[in-house]
Amino acid sequence: MLSNKSKAIGYIMLSAFGFALMTAFVRLAGDLPFTQKSLFRNLVAVTVAAIVLRREKCGFKWEKGNLPLLILRSTCGTLGIFCNYYAIDHLVLADANILNKMSPFFAILFSLFLLKDARISGSISPCSRRSAARCSSSSPASRRTPFRRSSVCSAAWAPVRRIPLSAR
Repeated sequence: MLSNKSKAIGYIMLSAFGFALMTAFVRLAGDLPFTQKSLFRNLVAVTVAAIVLRREKCGFKWEKGNLPLLILRSTCGTLGIFCNYYAIDHLVLADANILNKMSPFFAILFSLFLLKDARISGSISPCSRRSAARCSSSSPASRRTPFRRSSVCSAAWAPVRRIPLSAR
């Protein structure tokens, strides 16, 4: 029997393979505009989310004061998806996948600088900052779109950090 650590590693690899496969299919979709590709991707995501919510018999509720932050998060997330699909269409697939996987790191940086989150400031080493700078500008072609794409995608998480845990 596999240990939990081995199962976790397997699931992470399966997830990475699935996202790489999705990226390849987005590229193979042809000359469709990136907005149309993201529309169909989001329709699939909404369908899956609705099925899960219905099966678990829980609704989708939010507090009235959190609505502007949720709208901001969804807007930034949509812009991030647009930028991701634009990168898939215009960059090498490996570069587009790397940019997609870098967005959690940029979320940490955004929460550090925009929200002044003191818990994070000690966890980012100067070595990590240098490696992120190298990764975000690894090739001449990736200097145009990638940082903006990762930044927009990461900015989607920053407003949610302000929502109290009871509302999430």
